[in-house]
Amino acid sequence: MERPTTIYTSFEEYEAEYTGEYFDYFQIHIYSIPQIVSTYYDPKLTTIANVKNGAKTILKNIQERSSRGNRISLFEKNGKFLIAEDHKFIDDGEPHYFNPEKVRYEYIEEINSIEDFLNGTKIDDFIRNSLVTVGAEDLYEVVGPHAKKMRKNNDAGEVENEKLRELNKQDPKLTFEVYKIEKNYKPVLKDSIPIHSYAAIFLPEHYKVIRSSNRITYLVRDYETNKIIDGNIEDAIESIKYFKWQKRHPSVIGLNEMQRMELDDDDPDFLSWDDYIDNSDEPEEGDEDYTPSF
Repeated sequence: MERPTTIYTSFEEYEAEYTGEYFDYFQIHIYSIPQIVSTYYDPKLTTIANVKNGAKTILKNIQERSSRGNRISLFEKNGKFLIAEDHKFIDDGEPHYFNPEKVRYEYIEEINSIEDFLNGTKIDDFIRNSLVTVGAEDLYEVVGPHAKKMRKNNDAGEVENEKLRELNKQDPKLTFEVYKIEKNYKPVLKDSIPIHSYAAIFLPEHYKVIRSSNRITYLVRDYETNKIIDGNIEDAIESIKYFKWQKRHPSVIGLNEMQRMELDDDDPDFLSWDDYIDNSDEPEEGDEDYTPSF
């Protein structure tokens, strides 16, 4: 019997029209903003009941493996099934990514906000395009109301952002300094931006920079006195050192790995500690003498 077809579609591939050959197939989609995992079932070879049962089984497995549990939900329209991260469809405040290998939704540090993926497209158009691209435009009738609500909230938020940008220019009260912790833990000032209030660091253009790397940190100073209001360079450096140290000193070792470490070193399955730990980080001054302070 012909097997179902599974396709992975990245957000970079979302278009306003469907060009595939599976529009009339039964479908199960696992949705996340960065990627949709789609499986298509030939209606000549199965029934909608079988596909629906399959979607429910997949849903249950994902719920059991994901921190969001029962918030992960199943939507349905015309033999097309959509599994998504939230009972509303998407949590636009903290979007998650579906990890196909671990069969679960995960919070990913690199995902700062949905805005990172829109590239100027309005959120409701982005969602419609994503569903159209995978042949599931029918499902927009189900999740469209939430997408339109997200668009309304985003538009209102952008109006407020524009007001804040104008205040940054006309009435700066603070200075937002962006630093990069370079090699050997040397902080280098990359930008100094006058802002009206602390809220300005959460403007998309600034927040994206802050979250872009664990090597990026910031200070907020009083515009007149230069006194530090928020941020600590030393704490940021300590955090980087600790993260690197933790990778080289894992608190939990898997049972299989532990058993391999106990073999003779000439055994082909022997696993040394140096091979087990993460050695990918480049050594920097002070790493060898570092011990955590917290």
